[in-house]
Amino acid sequence: WYYTYNDDISEYQYNEEEPSLSELQQKKVLFDSDSMDTVLNIENIDTEIDNMELVDMGEIYVSDDTKDVDINNVKKLYKDLLYGEYNLDGSYNYKLRPFSEGIAYQFALKDVTGDEVDDLILRVNVRHYSEDAFEIYSVVNDKVYNILNNDLIFRDIIIFEDNSVLVPSAGNNYIDYITSA
Repeated sequence: WYYTYNDDISEYQYNEEEPSLSELQQKKVLFDSDSMDTVLNIENIDTEIDNMELVDMGEIYVSDDTKDVDINNVKKLYKDLLYGEYNLDGSYNYKLRPFSEGIAYQFALKDVTGDEVDDLILRVNVRHYSEDAFEIYSVVNDKVYNILNNDLIFRDIIIFEDNSVLVPSAGNNYIDYITSA
């Protein structure tokens, strides 16, 4: 499955025209799920989010949604979302996401939308299917939105520099093929 980021509505949309493997190998990989290794816990939330910075936007074009971004607000919104996965004692919060739906257990911060503000990527183990799902959150107009359909079960996720996303079908590990070019 191949998704492209639609800046007008601030979300990823399914694109039926999936590039060929050779075309994918020509794209620069910005992020892949194999590189995701930050465990979702209170200490890592504090460390990673507190170290987040806005890129100097200087002379680059940014959308109107990004021009007046308050990095402290972005940090607060991401922390609230991540802390919501846990109770204050660090145990899992079953009220937010029922156990049968899965547990978010890893996260990463990476600008995958090209707006120079880090987006939040969560890896969720979906218990019912024994597979992972990935959720990508972004701050738009001072609110956090899930910008990639969270009902999909993914084995891997590859995000390219042009902000497109490849979600390989189960059983296919494209990351090795794409990055070996």
